Amino acid sequence: NDTDTEDISFQEVNYVGEGLFEQGGMEKIEEGGNASVYKATELADTGRTVAVKLLMCREAELRKGDPSPLQRFKDEVRTWNEFATSRHVVRLYYTFRQKTPPPNEFYFLGFVMEYASLKDLSKNLGKRKDFLRRRRDIYSFLRRIALAIKEGHDKDITHGDIKPHNILLFKSDGAISPKVMDFGLGISASLDVAKYGGTPEYLAPERFG
Repeated sequence: NDTDTEDISFQEVNYVGEGLFEQGGMEKIEEGGNASVYKATELADTGRTVAVKLLMCREAELRKGDPSPLQRFKDEVRTWNEFATSRHVVRLYYTFRQKTPPPNEFYFLGFVMEYASLKDLSKNLGKRKDFLRRRRDIYSFLRRIALAIKEGHDKDITHGDIKPHNILLFKSDGAISPKVMDFGLGISASLDVAKYGGTPEYLAPERFG
């Protein structure tokens, strides 16, 4: 992907995901302030089930603002790629950029990543009887999250928005394992994090000083 270049060529398509996923097979599973997440099936031979985080904007808005939607997209890709070999961060497979034809010209910026069938931590707390019943399971669970955060700090990256919604759950060998995602607010750990955003309900009290 050419996410390091300023001028990006977009594939023109009739619908988002054309040529990548089964037509009509994208199911919305999450919607946030800046993006929506879909479950999709790839057209590749494997027919792999993936999650697609999708940003949408009009051409006039693509490069507006500081940072612009396009710059935020490029920055998040760069940050996410720093964790390509991590076992504790959701894997980013690839990205895509597409636009629909006139008269409704929308630009789609997409992240294609691991699909978590157990969804995120916020949707499991207090609901799964088999979830974190023993103390050692809790320690192991929290340790994996802490390792993801530490990996970021070792790379001079602060996540900026750790919360249950950004911790996805995967089942492996009968155990539930967490992985961290969404580095859209990731910044250099050497910066003053108090000047940057996050989700108010999950910010440390000193961030409000």
